[in-house]
Amino acid sequence: MVNASKKSKTDLLLETIQPKEFMNFERYLVSKLGRSHNIDYYGYWSWKKEQILNSLKGKPVDYKPYEHTLSRKFLSDFNKLIEGYFMGVSVERDKQLQSILLLNEMRKRKVDKLFSDYLKKSKGLNKNKLLKGLISDITSLRFNFEEYILLNALNDEQGMVNLAGDICHITEIVYFQNVLFNFINIKLLGSSSFEPCLNFEMILQRIEKDISDYEKNHKNVYVLYLIALLIKDNKSVNDLMNVVSYLNKNEKLLTPEYLKIAYESVLRFSMFKINVDNMEDLKKVYGIFKEVERKGIMNKIPNFQPLVFFSLFSFSFLINDINFAEKLVTKYSSKLFCVPHDDVLSVCNAMLYYERGKLNSAKALLIKLRVKNVSMYIYSRLTLLKVLYDKNELRGIMSLADTIKHYMNRKDEVNEELEHSVGKFLSFMTNLSLAKRKSGRGLMQLRERFDLEKSFFMKKWVSDKLVELEKIYIQ
Repeated sequence: MVNASKKSKTDLLLETIQPKEFMNFERYLVSKLGRSHNIDYYGYWSWKKEQILNSLKGKPVDYKPYEHTLSRKFLSDFNKLIEGYFMGVSVERDKQLQSILLLNEMRKRKVDKLFSDYLKKSKGLNKNKLLKGLISDITSLRFNFEEYILLNALNDEQGMVNLAGDICHITEIVYFQNVLFNFINIKLLGSSSFEPCLNFEMILQRIEKDISDYEKNHKNVYVLYLIALLIKDNKSVNDLMNVVSYLNKNEKLLTPEYLKIAYESVLRFSMFKINVDNMEDLKKVYGIFKEVERKGIMNKIPNFQPLVFFSLFSFSFLINDINFAEKLVTKYSSKLFCVPHDDVLSVCNAMLYYERGKLNSAKALLIKLRVKNVSMYIYSRLTLLKVLYDKNELRGIMSLADTIKHYMNRKDEVNEELEHSVGKFLSFMTNLSLAKRKSGRGLMQLRERFDLEKSFFMKKWVSDKLVELEKIYIQ
Protein backbone atom coordinates (compact mmCIF):
# COMPACT_ATOMS: atom_id res chain seq x y z
CA MET A 1 0.00 0.00 0.00
CA VAL A 2 1.10 3.57 -0.53
CA ASN A 3 1.80 5.97 2.29
CA ALA A 4 -1.38 6.31 4.37
CA SER A 5 -0.91 10.08 4.67
CA LYS A 6 -1.36 10.43 0.86
CA LYS A 7 -4.62 8.47 0.68
CA SER A 8 -8.08 9.97 0.75
CA LYS A 9 -10.47 9.22 3.59
CA THR A 10 -12.53 7.14 1.16
CA ASP A 11 -9.50 4.98 0.29
CA LEU A 12 -8.59 4.47 3.94
CA LEU A 13 -12.14 3.38 4.76
CA LEU A 14 -12.55 1.06 1.77
CA GLU A 15 -9.20 -0.65 2.36
CA THR A 16 -10.40 -1.94 5.72
CA ILE A 17 -13.09 -4.04 4.00
CA GLN A 18 -11.91 -7.65 3.84
CA PRO A 19 -12.65 -10.07 0.96
CA LYS A 20 -15.06 -12.03 3.17
CA GLU A 21 -17.10 -8.82 3.52
CA PHE A 22 -17.21 -7.91 -0.18
CA MET A 23 -20.56 -9.56 -0.88
CA ASN A 24 -22.26 -8.04 2.17
CA PHE A 25 -20.86 -4.58 1.36
CA GLU A 26 -22.08 -4.81 -2.23
CA ARG A 27 -25.54 -5.91 -1.08
CA TYR A 28 -25.54 -2.93 1.28
CA LEU A 29 -24.67 -0.57 -1.60
CA VAL A 30 -27.51 -2.00 -3.70
CA SER A 31 -29.95 -1.61 -0.78
CA LYS A 32 -29.00 2.05 -0.44
CA LEU A 33 -28.47 3.04 -4.07
CA GLY A 34 -30.51 0.62 -6.18
CA ARG A 35 -29.09 -1.34 -9.10
CA SER A 36 -29.41 1.01 -12.05
CA HIS A 37 -28.24 4.35 -10.68
CA ASN A 38 -25.10 5.88 -9.19
CA ILE A 39 -22.79 3.88 -11.45
CA ASP A 40 -19.83 5.90 -10.17
CA TYR A 41 -20.15 4.37 -6.70
CA TYR A 42 -20.02 0.82 -8.08
CA GLY A 43 -17.23 1.72 -10.51
CA TYR A 44 -15.06 3.29 -7.84
CA TRP A 45 -15.63 0.35 -5.51
CA SER A 46 -14.73 -2.19 -8.25
CA TRP A 47 -11.51 -0.26 -8.97
CA LYS A 48 -10.58 -0.16 -5.28
CA LYS A 49 -11.56 -3.82 -4.72
CA GLU A 50 -9.10 -4.92 -7.42
CA GLN A 51 -6.31 -3.00 -5.65
CA ILE A 52 -7.17 -4.63 -2.31
CA LEU A 53 -7.16 -8.14 -3.81
CA ASN A 54 -3.86 -7.58 -5.65
CA SER A 55 -2.26 -6.27 -2.48
CA LEU A 56 -3.42 -9.28 -0.44
CA LYS A 57 -2.13 -11.67 -3.13
CA GLY A 58 1.25 -9.92 -3.22
CA LYS A 59 0.73 -8.78 -6.81
CA PRO A 60 1.88 -5.35 -8.07
CA VAL A 61 -0.73 -2.69 -7.31
CA ASP A 62 -1.47 0.05 -9.83
CA TYR A 63 -2.01 3.25 -7.85
CA LYS A 64 -2.86 5.43 -10.83
CA PRO A 65 -5.72 7.83 -10.09
CA TYR A 66 -9.27 6.69 -10.81
CA GLU A 67 -10.18 7.30 -14.45
CA HIS A 68 -13.10 9.64 -13.65
CA THR A 69 -12.89 12.94 -11.83
CA LEU A 70 -14.82 12.69 -8.57
CA SER A 71 -16.32 15.70 -6.81
CA ARG A 72 -15.86 16.39 -3.11
CA LYS A 73 -19.59 15.88 -2.62
CA PHE A 74 -19.37 12.43 -4.24
CA LEU A 75 -16.54 11.38 -1.93
CA SER A 76 -18.28 12.87 1.11
CA ASP A 77 -21.51 11.01 0.30
CA PHE A 78 -19.59 7.80 -0.33
CA ASN A 79 -17.82 8.19 3.03
CA LYS A 80 -21.20 8.44 4.76
CA LEU A 81 -22.36 5.28 2.99
CA ILE A 82 -19.25 3.37 4.08
CA GLU A 83 -19.55 4.65 7.65
CA GLY A 84 -23.19 3.56 7.66
CA TYR A 85 -22.11 0.06 6.63
CA PHE A 86 -19.54 -0.03 9.45
CA MET A 87 -22.14 1.08 11.99
CA GLY A 88 -24.51 -1.61 10.78
CA VAL A 89 -21.80 -4.26 11.15
CA SER A 90 -21.07 -3.03 14.67
CA VAL A 91 -24.75 -3.07 15.70
CA GLU A 92 -25.15 -6.54 14.20
CA ARG A 93 -22.30 -7.79 16.44
CA ASP A 94 -23.59 -6.09 19.61
CA LYS A 95 -26.58 -8.12 20.82
CA GLN A 96 -26.88 -5.98 23.94
CA LEU A 97 -27.15 -2.77 21.94
CA GLN A 98 -29.74 -4.39 19.67
CA SER A 99 -31.80 -5.29 22.74
CA ILE A 100 -31.59 -1.78 24.17
CA LEU A 101 -32.59 -0.16 20.86
CA LEU A 102 -35.50 -2.58 20.50
CA LEU A 103 -36.68 -1.93 24.07
CA ASN A 104 -36.49 1.78 23.44
CA GLU A 105 -38.70 1.43 20.35
CA MET A 106 -41.20 -0.85 22.13
CA ARG A 107 -41.56 1.69 24.93
CA LYS A 108 -41.95 4.66 22.58
CA ARG A 109 -44.50 2.76 20.51
CA LYS A 110 -46.33 1.80 23.74
CA VAL A 111 -46.26 -1.94 23.07
CA ASP A 112 -46.36 -2.68 26.80
CA LYS A 113 -47.04 -6.41 26.64
CA LEU A 114 -44.18 -7.09 24.25
CA PHE A 115 -41.88 -4.75 26.18
CA SER A 116 -41.98 -7.00 29.27
CA ASP A 117 -41.13 -10.08 27.20
CA TYR A 118 -38.27 -8.33 25.44
CA LEU A 119 -36.95 -6.97 28.74
CA LYS A 120 -36.88 -10.42 30.34
CA LYS A 121 -35.07 -11.83 27.32
CA SER A 122 -32.61 -8.92 27.25
CA LYS A 123 -31.73 -9.23 30.93
CA GLY A 124 -30.94 -12.89 30.32
CA LEU A 125 -28.66 -11.87 27.48
CA ASN A 126 -26.87 -9.39 29.72
CA LYS A 127 -26.01 -12.21 32.12
CA ASN A 128 -24.63 -14.33 29.28
CA LYS A 129 -21.12 -15.60 30.05
CA LEU A 130 -19.74 -14.04 26.87
CA LEU A 131 -20.76 -10.53 27.88
CA LYS A 132 -18.90 -10.04 31.15
CA GLY A 133 -16.48 -7.20 30.64
CA LEU A 134 -15.86 -3.57 31.41
CA ILE A 135 -19.24 -2.39 30.07
CA SER A 136 -21.63 -5.18 31.09
CA ASP A 137 -22.73 -3.40 34.28
CA ILE A 138 -23.14 -0.12 32.41
CA THR A 139 -25.39 -1.96 29.97
CA SER A 140 -27.46 -3.18 32.92
CA LEU A 141 -28.08 0.45 33.84
CA ARG A 142 -29.47 1.12 30.36
CA PHE A 143 -31.84 -1.85 30.67
CA ASN A 144 -32.96 -0.65 34.10
CA PHE A 145 -33.53 2.87 32.82
CA GLU A 146 -35.82 1.59 30.05
CA GLU A 147 -37.73 -0.50 32.60
CA TYR A 148 -37.98 2.44 35.03
CA ILE A 149 -39.57 4.65 32.35
CA LEU A 150 -42.17 1.95 31.69
CA LEU A 151 -42.93 1.49 35.41
CA ASN A 152 -43.34 5.24 35.67
CA ALA A 153 -45.85 5.19 32.81
CA LEU A 154 -47.72 2.30 34.50
CA ASN A 155 -47.71 4.14 37.85
CA ASP A 156 -45.98 1.19 39.56
CA GLU A 157 -44.46 3.20 42.40
CA GLN A 158 -43.17 0.23 44.44
CA GLY A 159 -41.51 -1.14 41.32
CA MET A 160 -39.95 2.27 40.73
CA VAL A 161 -38.54 2.36 44.29
CA ASN A 162 -37.11 -1.17 43.97
CA LEU A 163 -35.59 -0.44 40.60
CA ALA A 164 -34.07 2.83 41.84
CA GLY A 165 -32.29 0.78 44.53
CA ASP A 166 -31.00 -1.64 41.89
CA ILE A 167 -29.75 1.28 39.80
CA CYS A 168 -27.95 2.73 42.82
CA HIS A 169 -26.27 -0.62 43.57
CA ILE A 170 -25.13 -1.11 39.98
CA THR A 171 -23.92 2.50 39.81
CA GLU A 172 -21.77 1.85 42.89
CA ILE A 173 -20.29 -1.24 41.24
CA VAL A 174 -19.59 0.70 38.04
CA TYR A 175 -17.95 3.47 40.05
CA PHE A 176 -15.75 1.00 41.96
CA GLN A 177 -14.79 -0.64 38.67
CA ASN A 178 -13.81 2.68 37.10
CA VAL A 179 -11.78 3.80 40.13
CA LEU A 180 -9.85 0.51 40.08
CA PHE A 181 -9.38 0.82 36.32
CA ASN A 182 -8.13 4.39 36.74
CA PHE A 183 -5.74 3.38 39.55
CA ILE A 184 -4.24 0.54 37.48
CA ASN A 185 -3.71 2.75 34.43
CA ILE A 186 -2.12 5.60 36.35
CA LYS A 187 0.16 3.38 38.40
CA LEU A 188 1.31 1.30 35.43
CA LEU A 189 1.56 4.16 32.94
CA GLY A 190 2.72 6.78 35.45
CA SER A 191 0.96 9.67 33.72
CA SER A 192 -0.26 11.60 36.78
CA SER A 193 -1.02 11.37 40.49
CA PHE A 194 -3.94 9.22 41.58
CA GLU A 195 -6.80 11.18 43.17
CA PRO A 196 -10.07 9.18 43.22
CA CYS A 197 -13.30 10.96 44.14
CA LEU A 198 -13.77 8.69 47.15
CA ASN A 199 -11.19 7.24 49.49
CA PHE A 200 -9.46 4.43 47.62
CA GLU A 201 -8.95 2.36 50.77
CA MET A 202 -12.66 2.68 51.56
CA ILE A 203 -13.53 1.28 48.12
CA LEU A 204 -11.22 -1.69 48.69
CA GLN A 205 -12.88 -2.30 52.07
CA ARG A 206 -16.36 -2.16 50.52
CA ILE A 207 -15.36 -4.76 47.95
CA GLU A 208 -13.73 -6.93 50.62
CA LYS A 209 -16.90 -6.76 52.70
CA ASP A 210 -18.85 -8.45 49.87
CA ILE A 211 -15.86 -10.27 48.35
CA SER A 212 -17.71 -13.52 47.63
CA ASP A 213 -20.44 -11.64 45.73
CA TYR A 214 -17.86 -9.80 43.63
CA GLU A 215 -15.90 -12.97 42.96
CA LYS A 216 -19.03 -14.82 41.87
CA ASN A 217 -21.21 -12.17 40.20
CA HIS A 218 -18.85 -9.32 39.21
CA LYS A 219 -15.72 -11.05 37.98
CA ASN A 220 -14.76 -8.04 35.90
CA VAL A 221 -14.51 -5.89 39.05
CA TYR A 222 -12.93 -8.70 41.08
CA VAL A 223 -10.07 -9.14 38.60
CA LEU A 224 -9.38 -5.39 38.65
CA TYR A 225 -9.40 -5.56 42.46
CA LEU A 226 -6.78 -8.34 42.42
CA ILE A 227 -4.56 -6.45 39.97
CA ALA A 228 -4.92 -3.21 41.97
CA LEU A 229 -3.78 -5.05 45.12
CA LEU A 230 -0.76 -6.41 43.25
CA ILE A 231 0.29 -2.89 42.34
CA LYS A 232 -0.67 -1.19 45.60
CA ASP A 233 1.17 -3.67 47.84
CA ASN A 234 3.97 -4.41 45.34
CA LYS A 235 3.31 -8.10 45.73
CA SER A 236 5.52 -10.99 44.67
CA VAL A 237 5.66 -12.96 41.45
CA ASN A 238 3.82 -15.79 43.23
CA ASP A 239 0.92 -13.41 43.95
CA LEU A 240 1.03 -12.41 40.31
CA MET A 241 0.72 -16.08 39.33
CA ASN A 242 -2.35 -16.40 41.58
CA VAL A 243 -4.06 -13.57 39.67
CA VAL A 244 -3.21 -15.26 36.38
CA SER A 245 -4.55 -18.56 37.71
CA TYR A 246 -7.89 -16.86 38.47
CA LEU A 247 -7.93 -15.33 34.99
CA ASN A 248 -7.25 -18.70 33.39
CA LYS A 249 -10.08 -20.36 35.31
CA ASN A 250 -12.59 -17.64 34.43
CA GLU A 251 -11.48 -16.56 30.96
CA LYS A 252 -14.66 -17.93 29.34
CA LEU A 253 -16.72 -15.67 31.61
CA LEU A 254 -14.99 -12.51 30.39
CA THR A 255 -15.00 -10.75 27.02
CA PRO A 256 -11.88 -10.89 24.79
CA GLU A 257 -11.52 -7.11 25.17
CA TYR A 258 -11.54 -7.42 28.93
CA LEU A 259 -9.08 -10.33 28.88
CA LYS A 260 -6.81 -8.13 26.78
CA ILE A 261 -6.90 -5.36 29.40
CA ALA A 262 -6.37 -7.82 32.27
CA TYR A 263 -3.46 -9.68 30.66
CA GLU A 264 -1.83 -6.45 29.48
CA SER A 265 -2.01 -5.11 33.05
CA VAL A 266 -0.41 -8.31 34.35
CA LEU A 267 2.36 -8.08 31.76
CA ARG A 268 2.98 -4.41 32.53
CA PHE A 269 3.19 -5.17 36.25
CA SER A 270 5.62 -8.01 35.54
CA MET A 271 7.78 -5.59 33.53
CA PHE A 272 8.15 -3.43 36.64
CA LYS A 273 8.35 -6.31 39.11
CA ILE A 274 10.68 -8.76 37.44
CA ASN A 275 14.39 -8.17 37.42
CA VAL A 276 15.52 -9.19 33.93
CA ASP A 277 18.41 -11.00 35.63
CA ASN A 278 15.98 -13.35 37.43
CA MET A 279 15.47 -16.04 34.82
CA GLU A 280 13.27 -18.16 37.07
CA ASP A 281 10.67 -15.40 37.52
CA LEU A 282 10.99 -14.41 33.88
CA LYS A 283 10.18 -17.96 32.76
CA LYS A 284 7.12 -18.05 35.03
CA VAL A 285 5.64 -14.91 33.54
CA TYR A 286 6.65 -15.89 30.02
CA GLY A 287 4.88 -19.20 30.50
CA ILE A 288 1.64 -17.32 31.19
CA PHE A 289 1.59 -15.74 27.79
CA LYS A 290 2.69 -18.87 25.96
CA GLU A 291 -0.34 -20.55 27.51
CA VAL A 292 -2.60 -17.61 26.59
CA GLU A 293 -1.45 -17.94 22.97
CA ARG A 294 -1.84 -21.72 22.99
CA LYS A 295 -5.46 -21.41 24.12
CA GLY A 296 -6.26 -19.11 21.21
CA ILE A 297 -7.04 -16.06 23.35
CA MET A 298 -4.66 -13.88 21.34
CA ASN A 299 -6.63 -14.71 18.19
CA LYS A 300 -9.78 -13.28 19.79
CA ILE A 301 -8.16 -9.98 20.83
CA PRO A 302 -8.86 -7.32 18.17
CA ASN A 303 -5.62 -5.37 18.58
CA PHE A 304 -2.43 -5.24 20.66
CA GLN A 305 -0.89 -2.27 22.36
CA PRO A 306 2.51 -1.83 20.66
CA LEU A 307 4.57 -1.75 23.87
CA VAL A 308 2.86 -4.86 25.22
CA PHE A 309 3.42 -6.67 21.92
CA PHE A 310 7.09 -5.68 21.95
CA SER A 311 7.48 -6.65 25.62
CA LEU A 312 6.22 -10.14 24.89
CA PHE A 313 8.50 -10.30 21.83
CA SER A 314 11.54 -9.19 23.85
CA PHE A 315 10.68 -11.64 26.66
CA SER A 316 10.83 -14.44 24.10
CA PHE A 317 14.33 -13.26 23.13
CA LEU A 318 15.50 -13.22 26.74
CA ILE A 319 14.18 -16.78 27.13
CA ASN A 320 15.87 -17.62 23.80
CA ASP A 321 12.58 -18.79 22.29
CA ILE A 322 13.18 -17.31 18.84
CA ASN A 323 10.56 -19.51 17.18
CA PHE A 324 7.84 -17.96 19.32
CA ALA A 325 9.19 -14.48 18.59
CA GLU A 326 8.89 -15.22 14.86
CA LYS A 327 5.38 -16.55 15.39
CA LEU A 328 4.36 -13.33 17.14
CA VAL A 329 5.52 -11.22 14.19
CA THR A 330 4.13 -13.53 11.52
CA LYS A 331 0.76 -14.26 13.09
CA TYR A 332 -0.12 -11.24 15.23
CA SER A 333 1.65 -8.13 13.87
CA SER A 334 -1.47 -7.34 11.81
CA LYS A 335 -3.21 -6.60 15.13
CA LEU A 336 -0.94 -3.57 15.66
CA PHE A 337 -2.40 -0.19 14.67
CA CYS A 338 -0.79 1.48 11.67
CA VAL A 339 0.88 4.48 13.37
CA PRO A 340 3.33 2.64 15.72
CA HIS A 341 3.18 -0.51 13.58
CA ASP A 342 6.28 0.28 11.49
CA ASP A 343 8.59 1.12 14.41
CA VAL A 344 7.65 -2.01 16.35
CA LEU A 345 8.06 -4.29 13.34
CA SER A 346 11.34 -2.66 12.33
CA VAL A 347 12.90 -3.37 15.73
CA CYS A 348 11.43 -6.89 15.82
CA ASN A 349 12.59 -7.71 12.30
CA ALA A 350 16.06 -6.31 12.95
CA MET A 351 16.39 -8.56 16.00
CA LEU A 352 15.18 -11.55 13.96
CA TYR A 353 17.54 -10.72 11.09
CA TYR A 354 20.42 -10.76 13.55
CA GLU A 355 19.39 -14.16 14.90
CA ARG A 356 19.20 -15.54 11.34
CA GLY A 357 22.67 -14.19 10.57
CA LYS A 358 21.39 -11.54 8.13
CA LEU A 359 23.71 -8.88 9.52
CA ASN A 360 23.54 -6.47 6.59
CA SER A 361 19.73 -6.48 6.60
CA ALA A 362 19.69 -5.91 10.37
CA LYS A 363 22.16 -3.05 10.15
CA ALA A 364 20.29 -1.39 7.27
CA LEU A 365 17.09 -1.34 9.36
CA LEU A 366 18.74 -0.21 12.59
CA ILE A 367 20.91 2.59 11.18
CA LYS A 368 17.92 4.54 9.87
CA LEU A 369 15.61 3.68 12.77
CA ARG A 370 14.54 6.48 15.15
CA VAL A 371 12.24 5.17 17.88
CA LYS A 372 10.89 7.17 20.80
CA ASN A 373 9.91 4.30 23.10
CA VAL A 374 12.62 3.65 25.71
CA SER A 375 12.40 -0.14 25.69
CA MET A 376 12.48 -0.37 21.90
CA TYR A 377 15.35 2.12 21.74
CA ILE A 378 17.48 0.07 24.14
CA TYR A 379 16.82 -3.20 22.30
CA SER A 380 17.46 -1.62 18.89
CA ARG A 381 20.77 -0.09 19.98
CA LEU A 382 21.95 -3.25 21.75
CA THR A 383 21.11 -5.26 18.63
CA LEU A 384 23.11 -2.77 16.55
CA LEU A 385 26.07 -3.28 18.92
CA LYS A 386 25.87 -7.04 18.36
CA VAL A 387 25.69 -6.53 14.59
CA LEU A 388 28.79 -4.29 14.64
CA TYR A 389 30.65 -6.83 16.77
CA ASP A 390 29.84 -9.76 14.46
CA LYS A 391 30.70 -7.70 11.35
CA ASN A 392 34.08 -6.78 12.96
CA GLU A 393 33.17 -3.09 12.74
CA LEU A 394 34.62 -2.68 16.21
CA ARG A 395 35.66 0.98 16.23
CA GLY A 396 32.11 2.22 16.55
CA ILE A 397 31.23 0.03 19.52
CA MET A 398 32.65 2.13 22.35
CA SER A 399 30.97 5.37 21.27
CA LEU A 400 27.61 3.63 20.75
CA ALA A 401 27.89 1.94 24.16
CA ASP A 402 28.54 5.35 25.77
CA THR A 403 25.52 6.80 23.95
CA ILE A 404 23.29 4.05 25.36
CA LYS A 405 24.65 4.61 28.91
CA HIS A 406 23.95 8.34 28.76
CA TYR A 407 20.49 7.72 27.30
CA MET A 408 19.52 5.35 30.13
CA ASN A 409 20.86 7.77 32.72
CA ARG A 410 18.64 10.54 31.33
CA LYS A 411 15.44 8.53 31.16
CA ASP A 412 13.26 8.25 34.29
CA GLU A 413 11.53 5.22 32.77
CA VAL A 414 14.73 3.16 33.12
CA ASN A 415 14.81 1.74 36.64
CA GLU A 416 18.07 1.29 38.54
CA GLU A 417 18.11 -2.50 38.19
CA LEU A 418 17.73 -2.41 34.41
CA GLU A 419 20.33 0.34 34.04
CA HIS A 420 22.78 -1.66 36.16
CA SER A 421 22.11 -4.91 34.30
CA VAL A 422 22.37 -3.39 30.80
CA GLY A 423 25.41 -1.45 32.00
CA LYS A 424 27.19 -4.74 32.75
CA PHE A 425 26.40 -5.98 29.25
CA LEU A 426 27.80 -2.77 27.74
CA SER A 427 30.97 -3.10 29.82
CA PHE A 428 31.52 -6.69 28.66
CA MET A 429 30.69 -5.72 25.08
CA THR A 430 33.37 -3.01 24.99
CA ASN A 431 35.92 -5.33 26.60
CA LEU A 432 35.12 -8.13 24.16
CA SER A 433 35.60 -5.75 21.23
CA LEU A 434 38.95 -4.60 22.68
CA ALA A 435 40.10 -8.20 23.15
CA LYS A 436 39.03 -8.99 19.59
CA ARG A 437 40.95 -6.01 18.20
CA LYS A 438 44.07 -6.84 20.24
CA SER A 439 44.30 -10.51 19.32
CA GLY A 440 42.91 -11.83 22.58
CA ARG A 441 44.80 -9.59 24.98
CA GLY A 442 42.97 -9.38 28.35
CA LEU A 443 40.76 -12.44 27.72
CA MET A 444 41.85 -14.33 30.84
CA GLN A 445 41.04 -11.37 33.09
CA LEU A 446 37.73 -10.94 31.28
CA ARG A 447 36.89 -14.61 31.89
CA GLU A 448 37.68 -14.27 35.62
CA ARG A 449 35.45 -11.24 35.86
CA PHE A 450 32.65 -12.91 33.87
CA ASP A 451 32.66 -15.99 36.12
CA LEU A 452 32.03 -13.79 39.16
CA GLU A 453 28.81 -12.43 37.67
CA LYS A 454 25.68 -14.34 38.61
CA SER A 455 23.51 -12.80 35.92
CA PHE A 456 23.02 -9.70 33.79
CA PHE A 457 21.23 -8.59 30.63
CA MET A 458 22.02 -10.85 27.62
CA LYS A 459 24.60 -12.81 29.61
CA LYS A 460 24.28 -15.83 27.31
CA TRP A 461 25.34 -13.77 24.28
CA VAL A 462 28.44 -12.53 26.12
CA SER A 463 29.23 -16.09 27.23
CA ASP A 464 29.01 -17.39 23.65
CA LYS A 465 31.27 -14.65 22.28
CA LEU A 466 33.77 -15.12 25.10
CA VAL A 467 34.01 -18.84 24.32
CA GLU A 468 34.51 -18.05 20.61
CA LEU A 469 37.47 -15.79 21.36
CA GLU A 470 38.98 -18.27 23.84
CA LYS A 471 38.95 -21.00 21.19
CA ILE A 472 40.90 -18.72 18.86
CA TYR A 473 43.41 -17.10 21.20
CA ILE A 474 43.81 -19.34 24.30
CA GLN A 475 45.34 -22.77 23.81
